[in-house]
Amino acid sequence: MTTAFRIASSLTTETRPARALKLGVLTPHNPYDKRAFSGTVYHAVRALSDRSDLDLNILGPHQPVGLTSQLLRRRSPRFDPDILADDGSDFKGLDAIVGLVASPLLDRASQLTDLPLLHVTDATPGFLGELYGHDIPSENIEREARVVACCNPLYSSRVMAEQAVEEFGALAAHAQALPFGVNFTTLPNDLPVKSPLDRVELLFVGGNWKRKGGALMLAAFDRLRAKGVDAHLTLVGGVPSHLAGPLKRRSDVTLTGFLDKNRPRHLAKLQALFARAHLFVLPTRADCTPMVVAEALAHGTPVLATDVGGIAEMVGPGAGRTLPLTASPGTWATTIAEMTRDQMVYDMMADAATERTATHLNWDSWADGIVRTVMETALPRMARVA
Repeated sequence: MTTAFRIASSLTTETRPARALKLGVLTPHNPYDKRAFSGTVYHAVRALSDRSDLDLNILGPHQPVGLTSQLLRRRSPRFDPDILADDGSDFKGLDAIVGLVASPLLDRASQLTDLPLLHVTDATPGFLGELYGHDIPSENIEREARVVACCNPLYSSRVMAEQAVEEFGALAAHAQALPFGVNFTTLPNDLPVKSPLDRVELLFVGGNWKRKGGALMLAAFDRLRAKGVDAHLTLVGGVPSHLAGPLKRRSDVTLTGFLDKNRPRHLAKLQALFARAHLFVLPTRADCTPMVVAEALAHGTPVLATDVGGIAEMVGPGAGRTLPLTASPGTWATTIAEMTRDQMVYDMMADAATERTATHLNWDSWADGIVRTVMETALPRMARVA
């Protein structure tokens, strides 16, 4: 039986407090780093901090990313839950706490405060174990069950909210779906003008070549070329060294290496690639809600991706297609050819892509959902202690 999950997205005419709500943010990922957790934490915090109805307090030792860290691709140290003060003083004056992919921190916080806690995440232990092949310790599963039970769980897709109910039963009955936004600071005001489909521009972005389906992408591209389709493939991210040399000698393939969103020139190049591409293709083997899908859609680029996690929900109707994990390179090639064969049909997909991010996958809507959830949980508490 499928559970109908409410999307916590729009504010209506709820009674608002006389002052801005004081909101604490707990996350192990540095919210000043556009690379951390694919930029999701950075943009989530930015969306909350831009609101006049919230007074935001980023908890923990996080610091802005320095130039040296950017150049050396250093990761910020993670936030150890033991740093939180035993007397709960870190949370003094707050109305609620939002945890961004922060199960250990929220578990610790629940022992120190009775403030409303929001658990924002994109996956469950069972999903990570089954699809990613991760070995999830039993204590982590028990911890996640505690967090789901004591917090307001907000998942990035309905698929994950349903997965939580399947794993945790009644403990997750209050789970909601709240889609993430697009992890770019600026987006095109108008639909990018793409070249004619006489030469199909394909884009693949993936830091993990194996998990993101890089080998399948290459095989599908070669099949597509063998069908007589004039196409060009741009690969962004890591490519195994034994493939990089031969690929660099091909005129129909371009390798860019890693592009760091913290660096303006890299960011501009990545956005230009999204705008130029006719299709964003992601034959991923395991994913939850990969934000590159939303980034492609925001640039009017239809998506062809594997139907895993919440990807089909992200793409939605009309903005692209998904294929099963079992799809062969030939099937991927045939589908690419079908999606780029008719200019009129393609233009409708491109329009649907930008519409998807305008109405569904955007950080303003996400922040609305956070505020509404905070109001539903914090206002009654504020009334009791007033």
